[in-house]
Amino acid sequence: MHISFKAARQFLWGEVPSSKAEKWLLVKIDWFILSYCCLMYFTNYLDRSNVNNAYVSGMKQDLNMEGNQFNEPERGGWSEWLEMASPIVGHQFAVSGETESFGSNNLMGQWLSAVGGYSIEQVDYYPSGVAAFGIASTLVCATWTDYTRIRWPVLVYMSCCCTIAAICILVWDSPTPLKFFAYYLAGASYSGQATTFAWANQICADDNQERAIVLASMKLGIHFSF
Repeated sequence: MHISFKAARQFLWGEVPSSKAEKWLLVKIDWFILSYCCLMYFTNYLDRSNVNNAYVSGMKQDLNMEGNQFNEPERGGWSEWLEMASPIVGHQFAVSGETESFGSNNLMGQWLSAVGGYSIEQVDYYPSGVAAFGIASTLVCATWTDYTRIRWPVLVYMSCCCTIAAICILVWDSPTPLKFFAYYLAGASYSGQATTFAWANQICADDNQERAIVLASMKLGIHFSF
C-alpha cells in the first residue's frame, strides 16, 4: 500500500524533494505563485467568455458593433494581462494579445448565431463543448507526456485534429452534425499548451532571460498558428 501511494504521488507530483529547503520552495511555488497565475488565467478566460457570449446574444445589435470593434476589448484585456504576467518581454506579449483576440472569439457561437435556428441559450451552451474537449485533451496529453517523457506526439495529434477540423468547416455544405464535430475537435488545439511550454521550460531551465524570450516567441508565433 505504501509503495502504491508513493508511486501515485511521484506520478502526480514528480520526484520527492531531496531536502527540506527544496520541499518548502515547492510548497511556496505551488500555493502562492501557481495559485495566483491560475486565478489570473481563470479570470481572463471568464471575462473573454462573457464578452463572447454577450456578442452572440444580442450585444452586437444593441451596441451597433461593426468591423473590429469586437476585438478591441479582448485585445486590451490580453495585452494588460500579459504585461503583468511577464514584464521582461511584455511588449512581445502585448502584440500576441492582439493576435489572440482575432483567433479565439467563439467562432462556433458566431456560426450558430449566423445560420439561425438556435435559441440564445443554445448559442451560449453548445460552444462549451469546444472548451470541454480542450480540457480533456490537455489533461490526457499532459499526463501521458509526464509519464513517458516524450513530447512531440502531442504536436502531431494536435495538428491532425486541427487539420481535420479545418477541412470539415471549410466544406460549407457539409452536414451540420459534422460541423459540430469539427468545432469540438478543434478544441484539441489547447492540448499543446501544457506540453510545449513545459518542454520549453525544461530546455531553457538554466537561463531565465532565454526562457522568457523563447516563451514569448512561442506565444507570439507558433502557439497562435493553431
